[in-house]
Amino acid sequence: MRHLTRVGVPLIVMAAVGWYLLSTVNVGQLWSILDRTSWWLLATSIPIILLSHVLRAERWITLLHSDATPRFFKLFNGIMIGYAASTIIPRSGEVIRPLVVSLQSRMGFSVLMASVMVERVLDVLTLLFAVGLILVVYPEALQMVIPGATTTTIILTFAVPALVLTVLLLATVFIDLERHLGGVLQRIHPTLARFAIKVFHSIREGAKVLTSPREWIHVGISSILMWTLYALPLYLVLEAMPWTHEMHFTLLDGFLLLVITATGVTVAPTPGAVGVYQGFAQVAMVSLYGTTPTEGLAFGMVAWLLNYGVALVVGGVCLAVELNGGLSWKQLTRGSSESQPSPEPEA
Repeated sequence: MRHLTRVGVPLIVMAAVGWYLLSTVNVGQLWSILDRTSWWLLATSIPIILLSHVLRAERWITLLHSDATPRFFKLFNGIMIGYAASTIIPRSGEVIRPLVVSLQSRMGFSVLMASVMVERVLDVLTLLFAVGLILVVYPEALQMVIPGATTTTIILTFAVPALVLTVLLLATVFIDLERHLGGVLQRIHPTLARFAIKVFHSIREGAKVLTSPREWIHVGISSILMWTLYALPLYLVLEAMPWTHEMHFTLLDGFLLLVITATGVTVAPTPGAVGVYQGFAQVAMVSLYGTTPTEGLAFGMVAWLLNYGVALVVGGVCLAVELNGGLSWKQLTRGSSESQPSPEPEA
């Protein structure tokens, strides 16, 4: 029943949002816009999208910061398989990615999972920084796209959770909660203490890069380049589409739309953010650029298809490669509970 709810509810939400979006546009005009879009120009963004995923794999290597770090292609395959999984089942990629890599390497699932948590904190902080820039340069942009949104609500939505995660992460890495908190829990509940110690140890291993200031610049530069590569395809979509009125776009417009759609993806409960992504994109195009609702939805559909379509196709190819290389489909589908090696350090 739990699995049915996990899959069924997002599908119901996706169907409802999709029906609503289509009810706001002229379907005939929508298909006409899509037919006149320059798909050849859009094709040039595919290598850019793949390069952004390559940079994410390189950053993951830096975050793991261990002699047992898996090879680049194992990490890249894990990332793409995770993206493809999230396109089908919401958020599943966060677990599938470290699971795939742990099954094919000497590094434990718990350490890899902890590194994914660190990565997500970095992504949220980067998004928050971008939102802050927009609030300074174009303060009314988010309010126009998200009715009722204020600086306070945005801060509460993004800054507070990011701050809590960051504090917990830094405390685990630098204060040695294994020893301090583990000792307290040992007197209260030994089983819980053992579990907590394993979790703290895994997080320390997965976030080891934070103890090496030399790597901070590397991680920061990689993050900036990644987000630049995320924005560039959106700019190309803007240039490829046949707008009713002549408009001139720059890469900054791509960044603005990236931040807005990424905000939607962050809160989306549907597979691959279907419906939510298109809705945020439609409102952004209508509110900020004065397009028609049909043009706005067409933009959201094309941008989504480009990014998530590449993830789904390449992720499927990567999964086939890993299955051919020895990955067990049975282990993969049964989940991470049977594939977590000991959380002790691995040389």
